[in-house]
Formats: sequence, structure tokens, C-alpha cells
Amino acid sequence: MKSSVAPLDALKEWFGFDQFRPGQTEIINSVTSGKNVLAILPTGGGKSICYQVPAVMAPSLSIVISPLIALMKDQVDALKQKGIEAAYLNSTLDFNQVNEVFALILSRKLKLLYVAPEKLESFDFREKIKAIDVSYLFVDEAHCISEWGHNFRPSFRMIRPFAEYTGINNISAFTATATPDVREDILLQLGMREPDVFVTGFERDNISINVRSDTGKKSELLKIISEYETPAIIYTSTRKESEKTAELLRQNGYKCTYYHAGLSPEMRKIVQDDFLKGRIDIISATNAFGMGIDKNNIRLVVHYNMPGSMEAYYQEIGRAGRDGKNSYAFLLTNSRDKSLQEYFIKNQYPEYEEVARVYDAICDSVMLAVGNSYNHPVAAGQNLLNKFDLHGISRAKINSAFSILENAGYIKYNPDFSGNTFLQFLLSPEDLQKYVKKIANTDYKNLIIILLREYGSKLLREKVKINSEKIAESLGIDLKKLFGNFEGLENIGIITLDRPNDEPEIRITAPRADSSYLQIDFQSVKMAESSAHSKLDKMIEFCETEGCRSNFILQYFGESKDENCGRCDNCLKKPFFDKNELEWIKTQVIQSLHELKGPATRRDIFSLLRGTSKKDYLKNISVYGIFRRKEKEKIEHALKHLVEEKSAAEIQGLISLTEKGKENIAGRVTPEIKKKNYESELKLFNLLRQARKSVSSRFSQTPDLICPDKILKMMADKKPKNKSEMFFIQGMTNRMFNKAGEEFLLVINEFIKENKTPPEQEVTDKKIPENLLSVHSLLEKKYNISDIASLSGLPEAVVSMQIESLLIYFPGLSINHLFDKNEFEEIKRMAERGIWDMKEIKTGINKNISFSKIRVALAKIKAG
Repeated sequence: MKSSVAPLDALKEWFGFDQFRPGQTEIINSVTSGKNVLAILPTGGGKSICYQVPAVMAPSLSIVISPLIALMKDQVDALKQKGIEAAYLNSTLDFNQVNEVFALILSRKLKLLYVAPEKLESFDFREKIKAIDVSYLFVDEAHCISEWGHNFRPSFRMIRPFAEYTGINNISAFTATATPDVREDILLQLGMREPDVFVTGFERDNISINVRSDTGKKSELLKIISEYETPAIIYTSTRKESEKTAELLRQNGYKCTYYHAGLSPEMRKIVQDDFLKGRIDIISATNAFGMGIDKNNIRLVVHYNMPGSMEAYYQEIGRAGRDGKNSYAFLLTNSRDKSLQEYFIKNQYPEYEEVARVYDAICDSVMLAVGNSYNHPVAAGQNLLNKFDLHGISRAKINSAFSILENAGYIKYNPDFSGNTFLQFLLSPEDLQKYVKKIANTDYKNLIIILLREYGSKLLREKVKINSEKIAESLGIDLKKLFGNFEGLENIGIITLDRPNDEPEIRITAPRADSSYLQIDFQSVKMAESSAHSKLDKMIEFCETEGCRSNFILQYFGESKDENCGRCDNCLKKPFFDKNELEWIKTQVIQSLHELKGPATRRDIFSLLRGTSKKDYLKNISVYGIFRRKEKEKIEHALKHLVEEKSAAEIQGLISLTEKGKENIAGRVTPEIKKKNYESELKLFNLLRQARKSVSSRFSQTPDLICPDKILKMMADKKPKNKSEMFFIQGMTNRMFNKAGEEFLLVINEFIKENKTPPEQEVTDKKIPENLLSVHSLLEKKYNISDIASLSGLPEAVVSMQIESLLIYFPGLSINHLFDKNEFEEIKRMAERGIWDMKEIKTGINKNISFSKIRVALAKIKAG
């Protein structure tokens, strides 16, 4: 759908931003070209801009379908402040307000209309939309359409029939949390044909992810809060836990309150407003808090309990650091968390008999006989729940039963119904006038005057629905203060007030059936229950992994990344053993599995590698006894890594190589060379330790204070030859270098001199793949990257990766001829500033230099 306004111009004019975030331009261009789009953007990634910009560019109305009823008003108000005509339709509006919105729709003045999915079933609404032109239909939180996602909403299944009936063809869907399976389901449910699918990446590279297991949660929480910045959100699994956690923090001097679905609507609004405006620093909340929260400076998210799924966890930690600044996520977990989540799952999926009892209770509450219909809403509040409680059914199962009955077509359930505030004066006009004249409390007087000015004498005759937010704004006070004044007037008999009750409502959509013969698809229920258990298993695996946590999340959502994040607790903590040793052990395990030509038990693998097996066929393996002096735990650790990275698989106690593991066999360095390299580094490491011991005696300090083993191991690996290279070692400080740097450099340079291998023999000795040997030969002849690409028939990107591999084998390999004047030095200066991302370097250099050259330069810098 073409527009005379460019997207960037619309962004600047209406939203005040100078440029789009990564991925937004491509998504918007696809939407405006008339394509159906599914966009997966990370939490805080700016998905609303991706549909608001096309909407303001479009010639007619655009509709946004959203489950976030509580936030629609905020979003519409924000658009109106920008001068964009917007409105919303949901169950919070009364008859007159709905008609006002309909009038705006028919006047063709609206640009954006936010709609709850339940509204799509309204015949009146469908007919009005069918009669006008609609530019776009946008689906927000699109994962709600899939039973395999989370927060499944049956009403979302009405979107496709609605679009087909009204003739809307331009449909786009947006979400932050969708696995590949959920993405496919979204496309299927919306009937998208040849859509453009965008996944802008799930990584939030400014959030450090941490898991703390089997600790005292209270003391650990207090320690975290004291060490890290606020604002902060503490997520708990239960309402009671959120209240207890808030009390704990208050007792320790922090401004904290709690938030959960058990609070009244006005209190939830007050708490949320206090947090957004900085009156309180910390919220202790269940997952009822946070969806769509527009607060970009949250520095810390702590999960006091383990969530039930990766989707929920990712969505919740994504509320931190939306301003792009460094933020932190901590998950505190113990064995009780698993039991608690299993309990939640058990209570979320009712049996047939329980669903039948819930259905009977709904019908009995309005005395509906079998075969008869009922056309009025049924309040699914406490009175109805009390009837269910008599049947011994949990609240969670009741809510699930509502969804099951809705899917089967027996009821329509609206869980987000939000009641309104109604007020009436109890005094006669004369008495009220006298009271206002003599009242000393100016707050009460001003409130009464505003009420009468806004709603007139009708307030004296009947209960009138009032807009509490508008009243508070007119008085220049917050909602907490306003409702306190309401309560004061109510206590002295001036007004009567009906507060919002936010009770869900149910409509019985078919004549009452005999509950013994309900047509319910229980196979889908059982499949959903199984899916919930699988999600919990994945969450537990995330807590227990020793690998990069950020990469674990990326893989869960269908992405992959070769490098670790370098900022999660697993990436930052002291390794079980250094990386070279780990890779060497993994290589030998792969070799043993390869030579065994079949699955093996852990016991056989351990006894083979440690040389303790009595089985002849194991003694014939080339790596037999290679780890005679290695601890069993290190072999176990390496084996676990191979399974995690899917190079090996373990089924019923038997371990075998996967296809990925077999690929590692081809062209790899032989065990003898690996062993030689590792043992060489170990020898240098011990020489460095001797030098450190001498320095520690001189300064009368412990060796670890002079320089930790971790840094000595990196020196043995990188072999820095001068002071400048020494400071490329992570953790090296001026204090360390001033005390021992010169001694370390002397040891390293002497070691290099004594162990240097002639270049021609080095190439022969190192059994490297044939393709790398040919590239090595061309480099020696001073061919550049493009020439090597032409001669080998490979893309330049692949050639640069091969040169990167060669630099691992031959750190001293000359590559100067690959660069024009000063190119290498400019890249090196960027690296010295701590910038290693190739895109950032290319932007910073601002030259027409290829990514292939940048890759090779960085590999050379790392190789030393």
C-alpha cells in the first residue's frame, strides 16, 4: 500500500525519532508494500512502531487486535498526545462510549483502532467495519493464537473469520516470544499465504543473565538488591510469596510494594503508577505485572521462583534495560520450584468430570434448564467461584475449564472484563449545597465541585459511571489520593461508591446440554498438558546448563550463535578447567566414539580413556590410556558438553556420535598434535608459576595476589611477546605488570625461542585439512583474498574463515599483503578500544573495507 510519505519522515514527524531500530525498516517496507508479515522482535524491540508507522502513512483506518485491555487506554492516550487520531473498543466501555467510537469509525477520521479479540464476534462491529475501507489489520501478542505458545486466547481464533468476512487482506502479526513451531501455527491460524517472516533476533546483549541455585533465597535476594541498581522487578510464583517478599524488602529499608491479580483494579493502577513515576523503586509481583509496561530504565529483574517456561522467563527478563544500558537478570531456584511448577500444571488441566461440573455450576447459577438458552452475561466472580469451591475444584482448573468450554462452543469467556467506578451523592441538592459552604476540608470541597461540574445533577438522582483518572488529573492528584478522598466522603455519608470489581464474565452461547455428553476435544487438552511438561523440562535444563545461558535461549527460539555471550554467569565464572584442556579432552572422546563404530556406555568410555579396561577391543583404540592421570570428573564434564552441543547423543545409557560429531572427525588435528600443543602450554604454564613464586617471595604476597592462575593460563595460550600484547590478556592490570610483567615476558620469549619449529617442518607436522594447505600455499605466494577466492572457486567470506583457521595453526603467518595502507592498524585500534563486533568496526572505520578483511585482521590480533 503506497504512501506519499516516507517511513522515516513519518517516524520523525509523529514519533520524534531520528532513525529506526535494527529490523524495523525492513518490516515496515514489507507491510507498506502490501505483504502479509509475521515479525518476531525481542521484548523491548519496538514492535509497536512497526505497525503504528504504516498506520499513520495509510489513507484509511488500521485495526490493532490486542489482548492487553488494561493498556489500551494508555496506548491510545499516547497516540492522541502525538496528534494521531486513535480509539479503542473493549469491555470497559459503556453503551454510549461504544457508540461514540462507532461514530468516529464511520466518519473516517480514525487512523488506529485498538480492539479486544472478543469484539470481533459482535455482528454490529463486523458490519460497520465491512462498510468501510481498512488499510491494515495488525495482530499484537500473536503467540496468543497458538495453543503451543503461552497465554493462549481462544478468542484469537476469530481473527481469520473476521478478516475474511470484512474483506481485509493486509494482515500482519507481531510477537516477542515464538518458537519455530509456534510461528508455523500463527501462520496457519491466520491463513497467511507467502508471508514475509522477520526474526530480528532474541538476544538482548545488554542483559547479564544469572542463575543462583540452592541458596538461601531471602539472603541472596537482599544481597542482589544491595549490589545492583534499581528500579527492579521481583517476580514470584504466588500472590502470597509476592507479599512476603515485599515485606522482607521493606523491613530492610527499601521502597517496595507488591502487585498481583488479587488487588482491586484501582489499587493495581495506583501501584503501577507509583512504579512508573519513580515513587517506589521495587515491585514484587506475580506474572500479572509487566505486560506492555512502558518503563525503559528497569535495571534489575529477579525471579524469586523458577518460571514454568522459557517463553515466560524471556518475556519477563526482557523488561529490563529497554534503554540499552547494562542491566541484570537473576533467577533464584531450588528443588521446591520444580515441585511448585508441576503442581501448577497438574491444576491447570482438569479431567472431563471436572469440566462437566464447572459447566453445570455456570448453568445452575442462573437456573438454566437443559435445552433452554440464556442471553445475559454471567458474572464469573466470587459468588460463582464459591459454588465451584464446594465441588473441590481449584481456581486454576476452573479457568482452564472456561477455556475448554469456550473452544467447544458452549460459552464465551471474557477474563479481562473490567468493571467501572459508579458514584452517587446521598444528600439532597439543598443539603449538599450547605455542606459545601461550611466544609473545612478543601480536598473534599474541590472533589465535590469537580464531580458536579463534570456529571451534573444526575449524580444526585442515580449512580453514574465516572472517569476516575480524568477526575484525578483535573484535581492535580494521583489515583491513590483520589480514592482516599472518595473513601473519606463515603465514611461520613456524603456519597456511595461502587468500585471496579473486574469480575470476568461468561456468556452461555448454546442451549444447555446434558453435561454427561459434552462434545469436548480432550486429546488437545492432553497434548497441551504434555507440552507444558516439556516446557518445564526445558526451563529446568536452562537452570542446570553449564553452557552460555544466552545461547541456550537463542537455540530454544530457533536461533544459533557460534560465540558465547561473555556476560552470563556461566561465561564469566572461573571455568572448571581452561578452554584448551576442555577442547583437547572433547577431541579424544570423539575419537574414541569414532573408532568404536557404535554406542558405548559411560563406564566403557571412562575405562578406555583412563587405560583401566580389561576388554581387548577397547585396548586397541588409538586413544586408550591417554588420560591415565586425568580425574574422571573432567572426562564427565567434557562428555556433558558434547551432548549439550549435540556432537554426541545419549539414549538409554548408551552414547554415540551424531552427524555433527562425525563432521568433527574430518580434517581435525590428530590426538598426538593436540596432546603436544596442550602439553607445551602446560609446560609454559608451570614455568610462569615458578616465576610468579619468585616474585611473590620478593613482595611477601601470596602467588594468587601477584597474578591468578587463570591469567597465567591465558598467557601460556596467547604467548604475549611484549608489554602491549600482554595487556590484551583479559584481567591483566598495571599493578600485576609492574610487579611481575617483565619476568613473565622473559619466560615466554625464552620458551618461544627454545621451542620454535622451522616453518616448513611446522606445515608438514601439523596434519591440517587439504583445503587449508592450499590456502596456506597461496598466502605464502602473496595472493590477496579476492585472488584466492577466484583460484579456489569459493566465496571471499569462506576464504576469510579458512585464513582465520590457519592463524590458529600458525599465529605467526604473515598477512600484511592482504591490507591496503593503514587498514590493519585502524582495525587494530578499534579492537584495542574493546570493539570486536565486525559491524561496529566497519561503521567506525567508515571505509569501503570488506567484512572478510575485518575477520582476518581480528583473527590475527587474537593470534598475537
